[in-house]
Amino acid sequence: MDDGMEKKRVQSRIATLLLVILMLCAGIVAMAYGLHLSEIEFFPRQRWVRSAIRSGESTHIILASDVAASRANIEFSLYNAGDDTWYGAHWELAHLRFGRWRPVPWMRGIGRAIPGIQYTLAAGETMQYRIRWDYLFGELRNGRYMFIREYAYEFVLIEFVIYADTPLALP
Repeated sequence: MDDGMEKKRVQSRIATLLLVILMLCAGIVAMAYGLHLSEIEFFPRQRWVRSAIRSGESTHIILASDVAASRANIEFSLYNAGDDTWYGAHWELAHLRFGRWRPVPWMRGIGRAIPGIQYTLAAGETMQYRIRWDYLFGELRNGRYMFIREYAYEFVLIEFVIYADTPLALP
């Protein structure tokens, strides 16, 4: 084997080793702060949550009812005050931890994507939503949460609190 090939092999092994060390360090830091790896800043879910919150509430899609939340699902109504039909598929669930909104970690064994169910909301229409998340996150623990729904780059931010006596599921 020539020296050039051997050098590339060694460089590749060193790069792999450094990547493994970096991931181990990230895991140790996450565990020290009681975080799940999906909550660390460089993950896409965290960037999306941060972007949604910075963008602020939609001026077209408005919360039109009280919010009912349990440890396993949420129910609310939205009203489209705009002139266009809005389409949305992406949603996320965030938890307030250490003063920052972070994505709720997925249960072990769950894939990396939330089903992309397309939702539409026509101009002047009010629609009621009932969304389950227990199959992705399990039962929510006590704390402040935010359900985030995206409609064409506008966000609906719905905050709610889970208390010790919050029911497992809505009736």
